[in-house]
Amino acid sequence: MSQTAVSNQIKALEEKLGVQLFQRDNRKVLLTPAGKVFVKEAKSIITRIEEAVQHTKDAAEGFAGEIHVGYQWGFERTVFPRVLQDFQYEYPNIEILIERDEVAALYDGVMEGKYDIIFNLPLPGKKKSGLKEMVLARYPLYGSWNL
Repeated sequence: MSQTAVSNQIKALEEKLGVQLFQRDNRKVLLTPAGKVFVKEAKSIITRIEEAVQHTKDAAEGFAGEIHVGYQWGFERTVFPRVLQDFQYEYPNIEILIERDEVAALYDGVMEGKYDIIFNLPLPGKKKSGLKEMVLARYPLYGSWNL
């Protein structure tokens, strides 16, 4: 684009806005206070458009929506909050819906589709067919007994 074309576009924009964006003299061109605001806002809009494009692509690839997470009381003092925080950072377009429940109810809930994933303790005698299990952390047990 030629210098004249750019100058004409700027003049047309200034006329449309009804404000002067640049202060001109024979040697230099400077942004006016209104021009500085306009540039800042325009950059913000461009950034937001780029984010919208990325979020749209992410959604098309399945990285958007919501996940229902169940957890047992006490897990908020484990690695659980950090795991959720890391997940949210990695997948900002996925809303995490969190609910605390009893051990048995969590297993029932994940089997019935109430939860997509649960953070829970093993429940002896509870069938876990169709579920995959992953250990995120192990914690020591302390006591005053002799083994």
